[in-house]
Amino acid sequence: MTTLAVPYYGNLYHGSTGYEHVYFIVSYDTAGESPQDIRLSVWDEKITPELHVWLKENGVYGIVCSDSESLPLIEKFNHKGITVLGLESRCTQSIMKNLLI
Repeated sequence: MTTLAVPYYGNLYHGSTGYEHVYFIVSYDTAGESPQDIRLSVWDEKITPELHVWLKENGVYGIVCSDSESLPLIEKFNHKGITVLGLESRCTQSIMKNLLI
């Protein structure tokens, strides 16, 4: 089992407003390759100023990032211990399919 965050509006970062604040937090069964639990959660940067800290507090191992504007942030998150997954991953495809239903 692993826990991933998916930006609610699709982009991890928005040029005009900064990081996304609303995320789907998904518990994903890696053996069965399917999401087990999906909840919506809001990051309040006034309470936890750093996004990677909030993600870790929520047990998040990785974050889904597919938009080109966010791609330069991959290295920053990797250095903070958060794996960034693109849409090519089977795990990500399965999660996105379930979120779109």
